[in-house]
Amino acid sequence: MITAEDVRSRKFSTTKFREGYDIEEVDGYLDEIGQTLTSLEGGAAPTSPGLLGPEDVLAKVFDTVKFREGYAIDEVDDLLDVVVHGLQEYKARALATGAQPVVAPPRPPAPQQTGSQPVVPTTTGGQPAVQSLRDLQSASPAGLTPAAAVRAYDTGASVTSTPLPPDPEAAALGTRVLISQLQIATIRTQGNDVLTVVTPDGSVLRVVAVDASPQGVTLRTA
Repeated sequence: MITAEDVRSRKFSTTKFREGYDIEEVDGYLDEIGQTLTSLEGGAAPTSPGLLGPEDVLAKVFDTVKFREGYAIDEVDDLLDVVVHGLQEYKARALATGAQPVVAPPRPPAPQQTGSQPVVPTTTGGQPAVQSLRDLQSASPAGLTPAAAVRAYDTGASVTSTPLPPDPEAAALGTRVLISQLQIATIRTQGNDVLTVVTPDGSVLRVVAVDASPQGVTLRTA
């Protein structure tokens, strides 16, 4: 698993005549990641306020520069993908040990213009910011991670549509995949993390507990 020291010691190639990430912005964010990993390595709960989560790293978009020195985009994206997997692993371990999440303070509402539609943030290239990482994932080519998909949109790269599996019951989800999808779903629902399941007869049941056994993870409903 990636460590804080791995992040702090990572070096990137630089670009000048093609697009790269703003060096100062990347260095500042990697410092935040290093602080989060240091806290997790010291035993802090992954959901503690002030710590970055995998969904935060997935949603991070850097400004790009051209004709001045910047970091190679692919190299930075590759590191962030590894960081996302590491943070997901910390959350999976906390879930397996039954650790109680720390409730973070509510986020302030997004600013709106008086008497008009809500302000839609834009990326550096002038495109509307993507509102849902799930939308990005479904629109990305196979093998493109959510973090890389965000950056593909930011830099104007082309992405092609990849249809979701036609039958969601065709294969059981692994715990890590489930956690990742729940994080993305929480972003899409603007922070609402109430978990429910739909039975074959159409009934909607609320998940009230998670049990673990050698056979796997079980969701208990009420």
